[in-house]
Amino acid sequence: MMQRTSRERRHLFSYLVCILVVGGLVVATVALKPWDQESRQWLQRVGQFVRPGTFARRLRVTGLLQDALSAVERGDWVQAEQKARQAIKVSPDNATGWEILVLSLSQQGRWSDAEEAIQQAPTTAIQSFLYGALADLSYFQGQPNQAIRFYQEALKRDPDNPVVLNNYGYLLAERGERLDEAEEMIKKALKKRPNEPAFLDSLGWVYYQKGDYQRALPLIEKSVQGDPNSAEVRYHLGMVYYRLGDLNKARRELEESLRIDPSYQQARKALDEVLEAQKQKEMTGQTIGT
Repeated sequence: MMQRTSRERRHLFSYLVCILVVGGLVVATVALKPWDQESRQWLQRVGQFVRPGTFARRLRVTGLLQDALSAVERGDWVQAEQKARQAIKVSPDNATGWEILVLSLSQQGRWSDAEEAIQQAPTTAIQSFLYGALADLSYFQGQPNQAIRFYQEALKRDPDNPVVLNNYGYLLAERGERLDEAEEMIKKALKKRPNEPAFLDSLGWVYYQKGDYQRALPLIEKSVQGDPNSAEVRYHLGMVYYRLGDLNKARRELEESLRIDPSYQQARKALDEVLEAQKQKEMTGQTIGT
């Protein structure tokens, strides 16, 4: 017989424990609850989960995805692609497998292959998620026009995807383009997640780009409360204080941004401007702020 790897043995043990727990629940349900239609349907679903074919497939997919993730950590994108394709072949509706496949293709510079892979994904929800991920990658790699096209493709498949709505809106805000459209998209995202710090910051940044600093301030302050360790959000708050003339608070936030991320050049440049403004005010005897 073939010897299982230690990783496969660990997965097998985990699944066996899971089956024992589920089996206990089944016994308890049978003992305590009459056999109505809902109980029979639930038992059928449990049976599908633990039947030998499903069990073996889940075990196989888990091992392949772990191998793919290990390859991603090593930066071995060819190996990651191979393992992701194998996982998808075993379980075509596994979103993680599709995500690793699209990531590995894009990291190899094979953007058209990545897009073709997305179009083969089994559901529009997975396709929307993958297009959004590909758009984010494009944006961070300095390809905003490509990112915009991918965001649009994502929204065609899921117009209510809050992450895509926010990220697309924020991209437009960063570019200072179509700010009214960006505002509407981010507001739509906030209806889904009203306290999401990233979404609050995005809407605040839209208002900043519009020059409406008073409306930007409470949104970005609330974002900082929810995510105080984001260098980008602290930079945004510092810029709002700067535009409102509160140089002390602006300096505090920009210094905090650089403490979190010392390589953040936008924050460093802004801090230099704030320090120079403070120096000029001190020379003229003006009050600097609170």
